Amino acid sequence: MWNIDPTTTTINENSCPGIQGINSKNTNAYFGLWTQTPPSIHHYHFKVYALDTTLNMLNNSGKHALEDAMKNHIIARGELIGLYK
Repeated sequence: MWNIDPTTTTINENSCPGIQGINSKNTNAYFGLWTQTPPSIHHYHFKVYALDTTLNMLNNSGKHALEDAMKNHIIARGELIGLYK
């Protein structure tokens, strides 16, 4: 998800405060956590970036296109890793 309004304070599974791109299941939707018991610990990486610009990208863009578009505009970043077993 990108171009989130900087005044946004909460994002949950039912909100889409920006443009949502293609995910690993090739859809434009959040599909939730692993619904089957994984064979080992499953890692979820939640990354957030502060950019110095808005991005001019279509919502059919994927992760690599997003990373390329952000490359020279990142002013801060953070990551939360959630573990599920």
